[in-house]
Formats: sequence, C-alpha cells, structure tokens
Amino acid sequence: KVTAPEKFSGHGNPKIKEWLEQVYLYLDDVTDEQLQIKLSLSYLEGDAHDYMDDYYPKIQATQPLGMWADFVSQLTTSYDTKDKPREAQLEVE
Repeated sequence: KVTAPEKFSGHGNPKIKEWLEQVYLYLDDVTDEQLQIKLSLSYLEGDAHDYMDDYYPKIQATQPLGMWADFVSQLTTSYDTKDKPREAQLEVE
C-alpha cells in the first residue's frame, strides 16, 4: 500500500517537486482527473490551500474542476519559483 502524501503548505518541506512525486504515487490508480484534483486538494494546508481557493466553491457547486495538468501547472508555477530563492540563499550561507 502506498503511503498518503504529506501535507503541503508551500513553505518548508516537502518542496513542491517532492510533494507532487508523493501525490503521483498515491494517485497512480486514480484515473478520474476530478478525483485526482479533489484528493490532492485535501493534502494542501496554509498558504497552498488558500492559493488554490478557487477550487473549493466549484466542488461545493459540483462544477467541473478542469484538467489535472492545469492544476499541477498552477501549483508548480507558484511554488517551484518560491523554492529557488531560498535554495540560492542556503548556497550563499
């Protein structure tokens, strides 16, 4: 059995790349993109949860959530760039 992904807040660990790898493993047998998005949203907290807040009213209204690739892209675009300045700062220290 695959372990559920850690919660992702957008800060600290896990980083977005590591978190998405955990999510991909966890959702390997899930083929419904709407369910993939819903399950992934349940592992967001804090700033990451708030950043994706446009999805929650759609779920409550049973509206389509869009494509899985767009969901991943939205998270990656925001949080992958946030990791890089911190990594650069750590290299300088």
